Amino acid sequence: EGSVIFKNHSSKRLSAAMHEWWEIYSEYQTRDQFSLPYVIWKHKLKVFDLDDHKPNRATYFVRLQHSSRGPLHRLARYLQARAPESFCWSIAHRMMGALAEGFRRVNTAVAFSATLMPQTYFQTLMGIEADANWFQIESPFDSKNLGVFSTSYISTTYRDRGNSLYALADTIATVVAQRAGHYMVFFPSFAYLKEVRDKFVERYPDSVCVSQAPAMDENARIEFLSRFESLEESTLVGFAVMGGIFGEGIDLKGRKLIGVIIAGVGLPQLGIERDVIRDYFEQSGPAGQGFEFAYQYPGMNRVLQTAGRVIRSETDRGIICLVDNRFNESRYRRLMPTQWQVKLSRNREILGNAVAAFWADDDRNTP
Repeated sequence: EGSVIFKNHSSKRLSAAMHEWWEIYSEYQTRDQFSLPYVIWKHKLKVFDLDDHKPNRATYFVRLQHSSRGPLHRLARYLQARAPESFCWSIAHRMMGALAEGFRRVNTAVAFSATLMPQTYFQTLMGIEADANWFQIESPFDSKNLGVFSTSYISTTYRDRGNSLYALADTIATVVAQRAGHYMVFFPSFAYLKEVRDKFVERYPDSVCVSQAPAMDENARIEFLSRFESLEESTLVGFAVMGGIFGEGIDLKGRKLIGVIIAGVGLPQLGIERDVIRDYFEQSGPAGQGFEFAYQYPGMNRVLQTAGRVIRSETDRGIICLVDNRFNESRYRRLMPTQWQVKLSRNREILGNAVAAFWADDDRNTP
């Protein structure tokens, strides 16, 4: 609930009334809805309902009934109904307009990143012309140094998470048991992280763990990373969120990080802006890819950024474990790097044997 007061700030009588209202609120009665009628009566102020007085002003306001999905969702739907093109284009302009304008102002531009796929997605969002040249350069790192594994026996969808918490905790334990070292487990949210971490600690109380917390300050971040910089603990399991401060931009080479476990396909949280983006690209995007542009592609981009924490040099060796049956669907497989040789595991035993075989092969090939 909320109210809007539309007032004339140049009126001395109104200014005096507002000051008195504030004084009463500050000194005596903190329920401002009690003191306001008294101030209005005392200063003989005239009050009008915006819907009834000066219709041109009323056009700036709208009354909406409560919605089970919240007032912002109701407002977004109202704006879309009233002016769908302008509302959608305001979102689209924020995403695409600035870069597209920048490209138009220069003769030549070179854009490069480790995550510029799929091409259609980034070309559309960045406003890159259709005739631009695209080059995909192979990774300089030997693909044999990276083991990529996926599971088909765990669903991390919001509906299924509660039923698979112990299965996910056991899967984490299975992976880290195959080789002592430092690992990070990434989740799409702090709530999910806490649920799985608690089950993991309950099941494996002797494990050494460290967890990312919401709104960590600089000292807390340094402390978290220092646990990985130090090689004192033979096995360390870190819990963090995708797209957060530890999901990208950290550089833990060698034995400081030998494995990443990713729980889920990284879909952004449902929300008004995402829904608007989905609706816009469903109508105007390539082949009606609304869900892909709003949720799937941004989610997979987070997954790839997170997976990139493992191999940071030519001599690094490590593993990536993708935990979610959706990773085995073609719509997600086609978004994975071509050098990934993904090994599917239909149960925990198969996964453990596959990871163990990777490390055994690594031992044989290490001078």
